[in-house]
Amino acid sequence: MEQTLMANVRQGGSSNLAFRIAPAATAGGVDQKKFAALQAAFAAGNTAADAGDHDGAIAKFNEALGVMPDCKDCYVNIGFEQNAKRDYPKAIEAFQKALDMDKEHADAATGLGVALFNTQKFAEAKANFEIAVKVNPKSGFAQYQLGMTSLNL
Repeated sequence: MEQTLMANVRQGGSSNLAFRIAPAATAGGVDQKKFAALQAAFAAGNTAADAGDHDGAIAKFNEALGVMPDCKDCYVNIGFEQNAKRDYPKAIEAFQKALDMDKEHADAATGLGVALFNTQKFAEAKANFEIAVKVNPKSGFAQYQLGMTSLNL
């Protein structure tokens, strides 16, 4: 549903604003029970990751994917945990799934670049770090990794 509303944006003047209204219980087409399950699994995954329990974190992020299969941040976090385990092929697969959903996901591009760098695929790593820097030019980590990768070409 779209509506137009008059609003004062500066004293003495008004402007038309367009906005969309969606009921909170169905915003984005997600039912609240599923959303709560997604949040709980994701939070548990983050807690496990913070504790260094990589396998536990991966299990929880996969649980979240069971609720919301297009959770790109779940794939990114799985990739980070696989990188931490030095299981680079699985990390590459997870980051690629996130990038398939969002080609400009800076964290996915950075994580994929790290996994590719660690498998000596420097040209591919550089391309991903370039994406990350383009999307988020303030990322010092992506900038640094881009420079280090360039030195290895």
